[in-house]
Amino acid sequence: MVRYSLFTRKKIIFVLILVILFFTALNIKFSKKNYALDIVKINQILLENDNQSAFLNEASEKSLINKFTNLYKDYTSTNIEKYVDDLYDQNVYFIDPVHQIGGLNNVKEYFYLMTKPIESCRFEINSISKDLNNYFVRWDMYLISKASPNKKIVTTGITHFIVNSSEKIIFHQDFWDLSSLYDELPVISFWSKLVKERMLGKLNEK
Repeated sequence: MVRYSLFTRKKIIFVLILVILFFTALNIKFSKKNYALDIVKINQILLENDNQSAFLNEASEKSLINKFTNLYKDYTSTNIEKYVDDLYDQNVYFIDPVHQIGGLNNVKEYFYLMTKPIESCRFEINSISKDLNNYFVRWDMYLISKASPNKKIVTTGITHFIVNSSEKIIFHQDFWDLSSLYDELPVISFWSKLVKERMLGKLNEK
């Protein structure tokens, strides 16, 4: 078991407090009273954008995928400013395991806020498939947080996005295991792993 010096422990606690305050502020600004997905809203958005005529030609599709890849291969405020306006529609609806929000300005602000607690973050695209104007991207995320700068957090996920007739992303939903992040953060990791162990233990007893 790794033992940290008193100074290091104090530093970790301080950074952790900052991270908790950040997510608390984020929750107050963007979330509803709970983290439950608004399935009715999501299905409504999907139905509204089930536009089978919104096909991209080869050049437009290549341009959009290049912008998407460049934005997420180095997730920084610089790239957010550079690519988001050209990539996403003004009425884009965005969903991830933490929040669901609508409108380009709100999404951009959320993207900026999500860069604050990280040292670095990049996504490696493994595959892209499509069905009409629906795109499905499988990726690996490599993240280093300010709360735990000596640990690289690695997880895999899938993004589903829909392109509209303006050749921009109108719907974006990320699917990934949020506990892969919690498991690597100081203090939080203990509780995250404890909950998993208790849940798996109960399953094994049945």
